[in-house]
Formats: sequence, structure tokens, C-alpha cells
Amino acid sequence: MAALPKPLSQKSIQKMLEGWKPETVNKLHDYYAAFSNLYGIIMLSDAWKICKHYESKIHKKEFMDFSSVARREELPYYILEIDELYCDEPRISDAQRFIVNKELVTDGYYRFANVYDLVELQLDKPFYYPERMTDFTDNANSAQWNALCSFIQNIKNSKGTKLSEYVFMSDWDKRELDYCKSQRRKDEILKIASIPRSDRIIKVLKLKMHTAKNPLNYLSHALEESDVLLTKNELKKLMQLLQDANNYSHHWSNRGWTPMEIHQKYGNPSPRSISFDPGLQKAFANGDIDKNEIIEKLRSMGISVEE
Repeated sequence: MAALPKPLSQKSIQKMLEGWKPETVNKLHDYYAAFSNLYGIIMLSDAWKICKHYESKIHKKEFMDFSSVARREELPYYILEIDELYCDEPRISDAQRFIVNKELVTDGYYRFANVYDLVELQLDKPFYYPERMTDFTDNANSAQWNALCSFIQNIKNSKGTKLSEYVFMSDWDKRELDYCKSQRRKDEILKIASIPRSDRIIKVLKLKMHTAKNPLNYLSHALEESDVLLTKNELKKLMQLLQDANNYSHHWSNRGWTPMEIHQKYGNPSPRSISFDPGLQKAFANGDIDKNEIIEKLRSMGISVEE
């Protein structure tokens, strides 16, 4: 398994950038970050074609050469060689490098599993071209996604504590802590466990939505684990916010298109399907959640339900 590129010191980075115009460097940083935020993963050859649409003053050699610098910086994305992702592929040119959002990469042997899944999901879709690519330099969050996040942050558990203020060790955290041998990894787990519960839920939820994985079962489990029991009105509000966030957010699996845009432009793609986990089945049986209402919401999001 190839090692991920290690960042260099700022002094070394500055040496690599000798002779570069600061405005060119800043502009390239903006575009690389936007590609990461909007598409999740993109090969440099494709990124260059898109960049040309917006910028006439950046040359191809500059665009490609910059990847060697960004590859060794501490950024929210990786610049990976093709043979670091696909060991059997020969490394021929810088144009084969990939910009990969770090949220897609996990620890361990299967660190690129999300990357491979995403590449497969993207294959039959064209790239989305926003009016201004640099609008996505900081993030690609929609107003609907921000509204969902705000709601989750303000949910209270049974003790009246907002999830934005609630910190605890999950069962998974405890198992990982018991299993790992490295003190460095133990420190990382403890650091993650100190993050407010709402932030941890939002992070996982965002990745699931970006990679076309069912967010509902995860959200149900995460809220139950956080000792949250929503009222029917709160659940209805949450489902509406989840639906809106899904439909109006720019998804990596759609190469930047929102589900609403891709539906309007290309018709309804083959629907994904889900089944309900035991926690939701129990809530249906107890009458805590209206099953028909949930199914209706899911179908409006283009997801079929296996009962």
C-alpha cells in the first residue's frame, strides 16, 4: 500500500515556489480547492479542461506543475499519483494525478474504498460547470445543507444538552481504543471523541450524501446513540430538512450536480434503494415514527424502499 504524500515545511514550499507569481499561486490554490469541494475527486487532465473554461491567463504547464507543490502542502485534499490509487497503472505524466478530498480517505488497508466507490458512481455523469468555480473554493455547502446542520446542532438529548455541546465516547470509539496498539492512534481517537456530537454526525452524514449511501439509517442510529428521542413534529421537520439538503446540495457522486439539476437536465436516474434497520423498524412498530410518511419522503428523494 503506497504511503500518502507527506507535507514539507513552509520553508521548503517557498523554495519550490521561487519564480512563481503570488497571484498565480493564489489563483491555483483557489481552483484546486474548488475542484476538491465540488467534485470530491478529479483527474488533473479533466480539471485543466474545466479550468480553461474560466481562466485564459493560466497556462497548462503552470496548472500541472503546481500539483507538485500542492502535493507537498498541508491542504484539505491530496494530490495523488495514479499508481498510488491504482497500483497496476503506470505513472506517465502529471496530468494523471488526482485531486482527492481528504474526507474520502480513511485509515488502514482499505483507505481508498470511498474513492473507488465514488469514481464508479461518477462514470456516467458530465462535470457540472458553475457560473463561477471559485464560489466553491471554501466549500460547496448549500443553504439547505446549512439549515440541516443548524437543526442537528440544536437537537437536545434526554438530559437537555444540545448535540453541539455534547461529547462522549461511542461504543466504536471504545472498541478502537482497546484494539489499537499505537499511542499516536490512541491520541487521534481521543481527539476525535472530544469533538461535539453534532459535528461528528454532520461529518459522516455529509460523506454519505456525497457518496450516494443511505443517510437515514445512519442518522437514526446516531441520534439513538446520542440519547435523542425526537417528537413527531421534530422528526417531520428533520425529514423535510434532510430531503431539501439532499435535493439541493452539490453531490460528488453527481460530479457536482444537485439531484434537482441533474433530474431537470437528464431525467430521473436509476433510483437507489434502501431497507430499514432494526432501530427504525422498532420505531415504526411502537408508533414513534410514521412509516408511510418516511417512505413518501424517501421516494421524493429518488430512493426506492425495500420492505
